[in-house]
Amino acid sequence: MRNSITIGVEFDFKGKHFSPKTKLDLDKFLQGNKDFEACYIALGEANGIGLYSYELEVMMSEELLFSEPVGVAEKFFHQGEVDWEGLQEAWLQDFEFQKLDAIANNIFNVENLSEHPKLAIALQMAYDAGSAQGMRETLRNKGWI
Repeated sequence: MRNSITIGVEFDFKGKHFSPKTKLDLDKFLQGNKDFEACYIALGEANGIGLYSYELEVMMSEELLFSEPVGVAEKFFHQGEVDWEGLQEAWLQDFEFQKLDAIANNIFNVENLSEHPKLAIALQMAYDAGSAQGMRETLRNKGWI
């Protein structure tokens, strides 16, 4: 896990106190474009709490506790709080940069794209243009433009 954070929550249910925790692999989790609320589902699944249970409902009414950030999560973690939107955006940029870094390595034998900012910019521009073209093609195929 290059990027991870431990999530947990404290809650009482049917007279018992619960403190479920799990280490969330952000690389797997965020690849699915999951929103903040999905953290509760992942926490529940990791701790045997059913998706359609009252226990999960009660758990979701409590604030998530964050700890042990690793990788990109460290920049967005402060005193137990996480800037989730900032984390998602930074993770996505890092994820896209890894793709460009792999291309630079495979095609141009560049081992560290960060050391070649002009090449990084050119690859990013090509990536963005390709993404925009792909979007136009999708819209055209659906007959929307």
